[in-house]
Amino acid sequence: MKNLTKIFLKGLAVLLPTVLTIYALVWFATTLENILGGALRALLPEGYYFAGMGLIAGMACVCAVGVLMNFYLVNQIYALYERLLTRLPLIKSLYNALKDLFSFFSGSGRKPFNKVVMVPLGNTGMKVLGFVTRDNLDDAPAGMAEKDEVAVYLPMSYQVGGYMVVLPRAGMTELDMSVDKALTFALTAGMVSGNPAAAPAEKKSSSKGEGI
Repeated sequence: MKNLTKIFLKGLAVLLPTVLTIYALVWFATTLENILGGALRALLPEGYYFAGMGLIAGMACVCAVGVLMNFYLVNQIYALYERLLTRLPLIKSLYNALKDLFSFFSGSGRKPFNKVVMVPLGNTGMKVLGFVTRDNLDDAPAGMAEKDEVAVYLPMSYQVGGYMVVLPRAGMTELDMSVDKALTFALTAGMVSGNPAAAPAEKKSSSKGEGI
Protein backbone atom coordinates (compact mmCIF):
# COMPACT_ATOMS: atom_id res chain seq x y z
CA MET A 1 0.00 0.00 0.00
CA LYS A 2 2.89 2.34 0.83
CA ASN A 3 4.53 1.70 -2.55
CA LEU A 4 1.20 2.21 -4.33
CA THR A 5 0.73 5.59 -2.60
CA LYS A 6 4.27 6.60 -3.54
CA ILE A 7 3.68 5.65 -7.20
CA PHE A 8 0.36 7.50 -7.23
CA LEU A 9 1.89 10.69 -5.80
CA LYS A 10 4.76 10.52 -8.30
CA GLY A 11 2.27 10.23 -11.17
CA LEU A 12 0.21 13.07 -9.71
CA ALA A 13 3.30 15.30 -9.50
CA VAL A 14 3.94 14.68 -13.20
CA LEU A 15 0.34 15.09 -14.43
CA LEU A 16 -1.05 17.85 -12.18
CA PRO A 17 1.04 20.78 -13.52
CA THR A 18 0.11 19.80 -17.09
CA VAL A 19 -3.58 19.38 -16.24
CA LEU A 20 -3.74 22.73 -14.42
CA THR A 21 -1.93 24.50 -17.28
CA ILE A 22 -4.36 23.02 -19.84
CA TYR A 23 -7.30 23.93 -17.58
CA ALA A 24 -6.12 27.56 -17.33
CA LEU A 25 -5.70 27.80 -21.12
CA VAL A 26 -9.13 26.21 -21.74
CA TRP A 27 -10.72 28.57 -19.20
CA PHE A 28 -9.12 31.58 -20.91
CA ALA A 29 -10.19 30.42 -24.38
CA THR A 30 -13.74 29.60 -23.21
CA THR A 31 -14.09 32.98 -21.50
CA LEU A 32 -13.02 34.84 -24.64
CA GLU A 33 -15.34 32.72 -26.77
CA ASN A 34 -18.33 33.25 -24.47
CA ILE A 35 -17.86 37.02 -24.18
CA LEU A 36 -16.82 37.95 -27.73
CA GLY A 37 -18.58 35.05 -29.43
CA GLY A 38 -21.95 36.22 -28.11
CA ALA A 39 -21.27 39.75 -29.34
CA LEU A 40 -20.22 38.49 -32.78
CA ARG A 41 -23.34 36.33 -33.08
CA ALA A 42 -25.48 39.41 -32.50
CA LEU A 43 -23.52 41.59 -34.94
CA LEU A 44 -22.84 39.22 -37.83
CA PRO A 45 -25.48 38.04 -40.31
CA GLU A 46 -26.88 34.56 -39.67
CA GLY A 47 -24.57 31.83 -40.92
CA TYR A 48 -21.37 33.89 -40.78
CA TYR A 49 -20.40 32.98 -37.22
CA PHE A 50 -18.44 29.80 -36.54
CA ALA A 51 -17.18 28.23 -33.30
CA GLY A 52 -13.87 29.71 -32.23
CA MET A 53 -14.45 33.10 -33.84
CA GLY A 54 -14.71 34.72 -30.39
CA LEU A 55 -11.31 33.32 -29.40
CA ILE A 56 -9.73 34.52 -32.65
CA ALA A 57 -11.27 37.97 -32.19
CA GLY A 58 -9.99 38.12 -28.59
CA MET A 59 -6.44 37.20 -29.58
CA ALA A 60 -6.57 39.73 -32.42
CA CYS A 61 -7.72 42.44 -29.98
CA VAL A 62 -4.85 41.67 -27.59
CA CYS A 63 -2.31 41.83 -30.44
CA ALA A 64 -3.87 45.05 -31.72
CA VAL A 65 -3.50 46.68 -28.30
CA GLY A 66 0.15 45.60 -28.20
CA VAL A 67 0.77 47.19 -31.60
CA LEU A 68 -1.09 50.41 -30.73
CA MET A 69 1.01 50.86 -27.58
CA ASN A 70 3.98 51.60 -29.86
CA PHE A 71 2.38 54.90 -30.90
CA TYR A 72 3.03 58.07 -28.90
CA LEU A 73 -0.58 59.32 -28.96
CA VAL A 74 -1.95 55.99 -27.72
CA ASN A 75 0.62 55.98 -24.91
CA GLN A 76 -0.50 59.47 -23.86
CA ILE A 77 -4.16 58.41 -23.82
CA TYR A 78 -3.24 55.30 -21.81
CA ALA A 79 -1.25 57.40 -19.33
CA LEU A 80 -4.29 59.68 -18.87
CA TYR A 81 -6.50 56.64 -18.35
CA GLU A 82 -4.09 55.29 -15.72
CA ARG A 83 -3.98 58.61 -13.88
CA LEU A 84 -7.77 58.68 -13.69
CA LEU A 85 -7.96 55.02 -12.64
CA THR A 86 -5.36 55.34 -9.89
CA ARG A 87 -7.31 58.11 -8.19
CA LEU A 88 -9.95 55.61 -7.09
CA PRO A 89 -8.94 54.35 -3.60
CA LEU A 90 -9.71 50.60 -3.80
CA ILE A 91 -9.11 50.17 -7.53
CA LYS A 92 -5.76 51.97 -7.28
CA SER A 93 -4.22 49.35 -4.97
CA LEU A 94 -5.60 46.38 -6.89
CA TYR A 95 -4.69 47.76 -10.31
CA ASN A 96 -1.10 48.65 -9.37
CA ALA A 97 -0.52 45.24 -7.76
CA LEU A 98 -1.85 43.34 -10.79
CA LYS A 99 0.08 45.56 -13.21
CA ASP A 100 3.38 44.93 -11.39
CA LEU A 101 2.68 41.20 -11.27
CA PHE A 102 1.94 40.88 -15.00
CA SER A 103 4.83 43.20 -15.90
CA PHE A 104 7.19 40.95 -13.95
CA PHE A 105 6.09 37.71 -15.58
CA SER A 106 5.82 39.20 -19.08
CA GLY A 107 9.38 40.55 -18.87
CA SER A 108 8.27 44.12 -19.58
CA GLY A 109 8.22 47.23 -17.47
CA ARG A 110 9.88 47.73 -14.11
CA LYS A 111 11.00 44.57 -12.35
CA PRO A 112 9.59 44.36 -8.80
CA PHE A 113 12.67 42.38 -7.68
CA ASN A 114 16.25 43.27 -8.62
CA LYS A 115 18.49 41.30 -6.23
CA VAL A 116 18.37 37.94 -4.48
CA VAL A 117 19.63 38.05 -0.88
CA MET A 118 19.84 35.99 2.30
CA VAL A 119 18.58 37.68 5.47
CA PRO A 120 19.67 36.39 8.92
CA LEU A 121 17.03 35.86 11.60
CA GLY A 122 18.64 37.50 14.62
CA ASN A 123 21.29 35.35 16.31
CA THR A 124 19.51 32.06 15.63
CA GLY A 125 21.83 31.03 12.79
CA MET A 126 18.82 30.73 10.49
CA LYS A 127 18.53 32.68 7.23
CA VAL A 128 15.65 33.35 4.87
CA LEU A 129 15.66 33.98 1.13
CA GLY A 130 14.57 37.46 0.07
CA PHE A 131 14.32 39.87 -2.85
CA VAL A 132 15.35 43.51 -2.76
CA THR A 133 12.38 45.60 -3.93
CA ARG A 134 13.77 49.07 -3.15
CA ASP A 135 17.48 49.92 -3.08
CA ASN A 136 16.81 53.48 -1.99
CA LEU A 137 14.30 54.53 0.68
CA ASP A 138 15.21 58.21 0.85
CA ASP A 139 11.67 59.14 -0.22
CA ALA A 140 10.03 56.91 2.43
CA PRO A 141 7.89 58.54 5.18
CA ALA A 142 9.73 59.66 8.32
CA GLY A 143 10.34 56.80 10.74
CA MET A 144 10.02 54.02 8.15
CA ALA A 145 13.69 53.66 7.24
CA GLU A 146 17.09 54.92 8.33
CA LYS A 147 20.00 55.85 6.10
CA ASP A 148 21.37 53.02 3.93
CA GLU A 149 18.43 50.71 4.63
CA VAL A 150 16.62 48.77 1.91
CA ALA A 151 13.23 47.11 1.43
CA VAL A 152 13.31 43.33 1.11
CA TYR A 153 10.45 40.97 0.27
CA LEU A 154 10.51 37.60 2.06
CA PRO A 155 8.32 35.09 0.13
CA MET A 156 6.39 32.20 1.69
CA SER A 157 6.57 28.66 0.31
CA TYR A 158 3.67 27.01 -1.56
CA GLN A 159 1.54 30.15 -1.68
CA VAL A 160 1.44 33.69 -2.99
CA GLY A 161 2.32 35.82 0.01
CA GLY A 162 5.15 37.02 2.15
CA TYR A 163 6.49 39.90 4.23
CA MET A 164 8.15 43.18 3.41
CA VAL A 165 10.94 44.08 5.84
CA VAL A 166 13.27 47.08 6.07
CA LEU A 167 16.83 46.27 7.13
CA PRO A 168 20.37 47.67 6.84
CA ARG A 169 22.17 46.92 3.58
CA ALA A 170 25.04 45.42 5.58
CA GLY A 171 22.65 42.99 7.26
CA MET A 172 22.04 40.88 4.16
CA THR A 173 24.13 38.77 1.80
CA GLU A 174 23.62 39.15 -1.95
CA LEU A 175 23.49 35.89 -3.94
CA ASP A 176 24.70 35.24 -7.47
CA MET A 177 21.32 33.77 -8.43
CA SER A 178 18.66 34.78 -10.94
CA VAL A 179 15.29 35.99 -9.65
CA ASP A 180 13.43 33.26 -11.57
CA LYS A 181 15.50 30.45 -10.03
CA ALA A 182 15.25 32.01 -6.57
CA LEU A 183 11.45 32.29 -6.85
CA THR A 184 11.21 28.62 -7.85
CA PHE A 185 13.52 27.65 -4.99
CA ALA A 186 11.47 29.65 -2.45
CA LEU A 187 7.99 28.65 -3.64
CA THR A 188 8.88 24.92 -3.61
CA ALA A 189 10.43 25.18 -0.12
CA GLY A 190 13.87 24.37 -1.56
CA MET A 191 12.81 21.07 -3.17
CA VAL A 192 13.74 22.39 -6.63
CA SER A 193 17.39 23.37 -6.76
CA GLY A 194 18.19 26.96 -7.62
CA ASN A 195 21.40 25.74 -9.28
CA PRO A 196 20.77 23.49 -12.32
CA ALA A 197 24.39 22.31 -12.24
CA ALA A 198 23.78 20.80 -8.79
CA ALA A 199 21.04 18.43 -10.01
CA PRO A 200 23.33 15.76 -11.56
CA ALA A 201 25.54 15.77 -8.45
CA GLU A 202 22.50 15.30 -6.19
CA LYS A 203 21.27 12.44 -8.37
CA LYS A 204 24.69 10.79 -8.37
CA SER A 205 24.94 11.09 -4.59
CA SER A 206 21.46 9.61 -4.20
CA SER A 207 22.31 6.65 -6.46
CA LYS A 208 25.47 5.98 -4.50
CA GLY A 209 23.53 5.96 -1.26
CA GLU A 210 21.03 3.45 -2.65
CA GLY A 211 23.81 1.04 -3.59
CA ILE A 212 25.31 0.91 -0.08
